[in-house]
Amino acid sequence: MNIFWIALIVVVLIGYIMSQKENKKINVIFKKLALERNGKVKHVFGYYSQLIFPYKDVEIRVSAMSAGNGGTGVPRPAQTFSQFHFNKASDKHFFTISIKSTQTVIDNLVGFKNIHIDSPEFNDLFFIQSNDESFIKGLLTDEIQRKIISFDHKKALEISFQKSKFFNGEVWIEKPKLNVKIHKISTDEQDYHDLIEMTILFYEQIQKLK
Repeated sequence: MNIFWIALIVVVLIGYIMSQKENKKINVIFKKLALERNGKVKHVFGYYSQLIFPYKDVEIRVSAMSAGNGGTGVPRPAQTFSQFHFNKASDKHFFTISIKSTQTVIDNLVGFKNIHIDSPEFNDLFFIQSNDESFIKGLLTDEIQRKIISFDHKKALEISFQKSKFFNGEVWIEKPKLNVKIHKISTDEQDYHDLIEMTILFYEQIQKLK
C-alpha cells in the first residue's frame, strides 16, 4: 500500500471520528428539543441524526449535512438546516435569501436580479431572488427582517422556498419546500433554536399570504 492510500485512509478516519463526536453533541441537543416539541430523533447510520416534530399541518425536520456533492457533481457546503414540505401551498412563488458574497455578486452580474426592499440595512447584507417581487416584499416583515439580521453573518444564513421532490415510501412527490440553513455543522443549541424559530416565522407568514 503506497503513501497516498495510507494518507487517504487516515484523513477519512479522522473525518469519521470528528463527525461522530459532533453527532453525539447534536444528539444531546435533539433529545432535549424532541421533549420540548413532542418530536422524535431519527438515527441513520453514516449520517447526522434528525430531529422530526409536528407543527400544525407540516412536519419539520432539523439536521446537519457534511460537505459533498450529493451525487450531483455540484459542490455542497457543510450545513445545518431546518426544513419542511408544505402540504398545501402555492407553487407559483419561490425565493432565495442569502448573505451577500462573491458568488451573489457574480449572480447579479450575469442576470440574476437582486430585489431590494424598504430596508437599506437588509439590502446591504442580503441578496434576494424571487419570481414574485410583491410576494417577497410582503413576506419579509419587520419581525422576520430583524430575526434574519440578528444571525451571526459568519454562519452564512440562507433561506429558500423551492420545488422539491421527496419519496414518501411509495412514490416520488413534488411539493414546495422551505429550507432555512447555515453553512456549517453546528453543535450550538442556540443555533437550532434560532433555525426552528425562523422556520416557524416563515411558515406563518407564507400562510397569511396564500
